[in-house]
Amino acid sequence: MSVGEDTNILSYNDAFTWGDWAVPALQWACGTGVLEDSPAGMLRPTDDATRGEIAHAIHVFCEDVAK
Repeated sequence: MSVGEDTNILSYNDAFTWGDWAVPALQWACGTGVLEDSPAGMLRPTDDATRGEIAHAIHVFCEDVAK
């Protein structure tokens, strides 16, 4: 099983606003911790990311995923 395959992303408030094509990538990103939800309980995959969000994603990827 690949990382994130069993991650339930349908509980996010914006879950039904993304295309089906995005689901596997979002499951992977959430399952690895690279992507975290906003305080509003949304993933916001089509919004601009803040510098802090990008720094977090790169840090988690380098420290935890790409070992």
